[in-house]
Amino acid sequence: QIIIHCIKGDFDYTKVLKLASNESDGVLDLKGAVASVHFIVANAAKHDVDDLSLVQEIQQLGLPKENSEVICKLYKEKKDEMRKVFADESYTISKVLKTDWRVDSIISSSEDTENSSIHPIAHIKLTIDERPQDKQQININNSSKIVVDGHKVKELAFEISSDKLNVLVHELTRAKNILDSLEG
Repeated sequence: QIIIHCIKGDFDYTKVLKLASNESDGVLDLKGAVASVHFIVANAAKHDVDDLSLVQEIQQLGLPKENSEVICKLYKEKKDEMRKVFADESYTISKVLKTDWRVDSIISSSEDTENSSIHPIAHIKLTIDERPQDKQQININNSSKIVVDGHKVKELAFEISSDKLNVLVHELTRAKNILDSLEG
């Protein structure tokens, strides 16, 4: 169950709790043991620990040899799959799916025409896919309605002055140039 939880994110406590007695102490002890084993197995996979070292470490923590060998057998079978899941979850870059913008001009004073000035403000709205690595199709219709297939899509709206927008564009261009130089 713990390895399935690492791979798929599902965990069936009912199967595990059948092992515990009806006493609340037994349930709490079992939940603590499950959390500990999950921590050990997940970090072993993340840090590419070999199964023989994992058996020794688990036994040193006090788990019986038979139990540690069963855990390590399953760990050895599913280690590559767990590492792939952890890599997919840890290296994510959000993707901009859609941008909308408009510019409003605000006049600072309508009574004093000598000192009045126009301050343009840009209103920017970004639609961002926070999990582009999931490789599921996302459709954005013309009506601005977002159809999502299990994705985490977020809309981010903000206002920015023309001076700050110029600085933002300059900094983003600079960052893009740095990334392009690293690729080449």
